[in-house]
Amino acid sequence: MPTSSVLQYARLLQVEGGNLHNKTGYVIKLDLHSEEQTQQPLIGEINPSLIQLQNLQYLDLSDNFFGGNGIPDFNGSFTQLRDLKLVGIGVEGPIPHQLGNLSNLNTLDLSWNIGINTNDLGWLSGLSSLRYLDLSLLNLSRAVNWLESMSILSLSHVNLSTSLEVLDLSSNNLSSSIFTWVENVGGGSLIDLQLNSNHLKGSIPNAFAYMSSLEYLDLSDNELEGSIPNSFQNLWSLGTLPHLSSYGISFNNLSGPLPDFSGAPSLQILSLSHNKINGILPESIGNLSNLKLLDLSSNSLNGTVSEYKLSNLYNLQTLDVSDNSLTFNLSFNWIPPFQLQYLKMSSCKLGTNFPQWLETQKNLSVLDMSNVGISEEIPGWFWNLTRLQYLNLSNNLSGCNYHQ
Repeated sequence: MPTSSVLQYARLLQVEGGNLHNKTGYVIKLDLHSEEQTQQPLIGEINPSLIQLQNLQYLDLSDNFFGGNGIPDFNGSFTQLRDLKLVGIGVEGPIPHQLGNLSNLNTLDLSWNIGINTNDLGWLSGLSSLRYLDLSLLNLSRAVNWLESMSILSLSHVNLSTSLEVLDLSSNNLSSSIFTWVENVGGGSLIDLQLNSNHLKGSIPNAFAYMSSLEYLDLSDNELEGSIPNSFQNLWSLGTLPHLSSYGISFNNLSGPLPDFSGAPSLQILSLSHNKINGILPESIGNLSNLKLLDLSSNSLNGTVSEYKLSNLYNLQTLDVSDNSLTFNLSFNWIPPFQLQYLKMSSCKLGTNFPQWLETQKNLSVLDMSNVGISEEIPGWFWNLTRLQYLNLSNNLSGCNYHQ
């Protein structure tokens, strides 16, 4: 659909995208986001006639292509707007400061616009009702005043520390100075914090452990060092992080032992791969009965993995402990409590016998047991695992070498 038809499309009202207010008849919702598989995206410029829809409360133009042009200034005129989503629309240049006029805005998503390169985010201080902010995959490294702007916002008449629930600043070339602001505003309401794929250095601040509402924390793909803070271990032990369900710190330079997970009953995703974490797998890992994904690959873990440590992981679907020095000590007739879809144990020590318990894993689609010391022939029952799509049994002793 050509962009000149955007306003006309909204006026059709009964067609998907335009919604009328029940009493006034005004257009209050305009959803023209493109479904990649089923719709042709809009291409060209955002038509200025869109400004006539002054009663808009919801505007979504995501996944269209308005390349070579910036975000139009007139977007700042929709003062009734509650939700503004301009995800991946191919715009370039700065973000217009007029967006700061949208004081009623709850949701702002400008993510996946890699052409945006701005040095001024002062307009953020006007968004006093903001609950969801996604600026991921922009380049904010030159925005020297944005921390000050967000601090002003957090001290305004609507305190951001009691309203902001989702903050995604991933892939923004940010430095560790972001921690200063997050420590000030994240305690009361923040549920989802994404700071992955930046240039964060130093240790993980203790402040994260005191964000009592936090459910999702992703600090992966940075340059963080040191150990997992003692504050996490202490608070997990006391059960004061009851809501944390996803914790990602993969691809950093963290070292030291794994913490005690006894007080983290809600954890569903634990991703600590590609670090320098050492020591044994703590018995408390077995308390994580809600865990669906456990990725400890490419660390320096050692010691024994017993049935006891796996006995309560009823919901586990993904297990990756590859490239460690772990030894699995499981009885021949052990029946796991879980049904795995993804299992990688490369370079661990499994013994010479083919693991009999794998016969119970009917949902396996990925299996990597390369270089684990197996010498026994592949048993006949193994080929009944019909959902396997990837199999690597290479670099084992004679009798068990297979890679597909």
